[in-house]
Amino acid sequence: MNLPALSIRRPVLVTGIVLFIIMIGGISFARLGVDLFPDVNFPIISVSVPYIGVSPEEMETLVSKVVEEEVSAISGLEQLTSINQDGLAIIMAKFAMETDIKDAEQQIRKNCRKSGKPYQRALKNR
Repeated sequence: MNLPALSIRRPVLVTGIVLFIIMIGGISFARLGVDLFPDVNFPIISVSVPYIGVSPEEMETLVSKVVEEEVSAISGLEQLTSINQDGLAIIMAKFAMETDIKDAEQQIRKNCRKSGKPYQRALKNR
């Protein structure tokens, strides 16, 4: 006996079987463990430096390059990107997944504090 012939002769039976399979699938999906959907935190740190009244070109030379030098010394760094706007520099550091992000954040803070305010250091070097 084939499936199309059974479906035509007993449509209620086939409809019941399909609904049962859908119901079992819904119950199984609702019971999926959290382990199958892990909480993934991408290791990205951004550093924002405001400096009111400065053009984007000056932000790049006075702030971004200095902060990028400090951040690039940290191990596990994969990508370093900076965005310079009027009065604001945003430096984004992307680390490898196995990098401890809290440790990297502490190293960035330590390195930036050690260098002081980046634009003051850059102005002294002029």
